[in-house]
Amino acid sequence: RTYLARRLAGTGVTVNAVHPGLVATGFGRNNGPLMNVLGALARPFSRSPEKGAETSVYLAASDEVAGATGQYWKDKQAEPSEGGTTDPANWERMWALSEAWIRAAQPA
Repeated sequence: RTYLARRLAGTGVTVNAVHPGLVATGFGRNNGPLMNVLGALARPFSRSPEKGAETSVYLAASDEVAGATGQYWKDKQAEPSEGGTTDPANWERMWALSEAWIRAAQPA
């Protein structure tokens, strides 16, 4: 489960992470010639924006997953998280860093 999901437990709010896959969008096109070339090479292997959005729409609208929270989703399936994402100490550290970054970004 994610740290945010735990913080919101009992509120009726669900929190999930979604991996849309490699999606053919304009993302990264303004990052220079190298990214343009890499994007063009990846395009034949990319999903359409509609296909990339399927899991997000499924989680937002399907009664089948109502109440699902704190999970990692890909292709409309919950999958186990990898690496340090399952360590609660990492959750707390990332939460604290995120709060500090948000505070630092606030206008004076």
